[in-house]
Amino acid sequence: STKEEEKRESTAYRPCSSMNSCSVSFDTILPNKEGEETGQGLPLIDLGTVRDATSNFSNENKLGEGGFGPVYR
Repeated sequence: STKEEEKRESTAYRPCSSMNSCSVSFDTILPNKEGEETGQGLPLIDLGTVRDATSNFSNENKLGEGGFGPVYR
C-alpha cells in the first residue's frame, strides 16, 4: 500500500436499532504502524438524553441549520 492509502481515513456508520433508545456511533478507522485498523470512536448519546437537553427538540432551543440538519442548544 502507498503512504496516501495509509493516511486515508474511512468512516464506519452503525445504524440505530430502535428510535426510542437510539444512539449513533461514527468510528474513524485509521491504520496503525503494523497496518491494522483501529477505531477512533466518538461518544454515544442516547436519544432520550438529547430529547431532554433540547426540550423534545423545541423550536425555542433551535439555533439554526447545519450541514447535517437542525442545531439545538
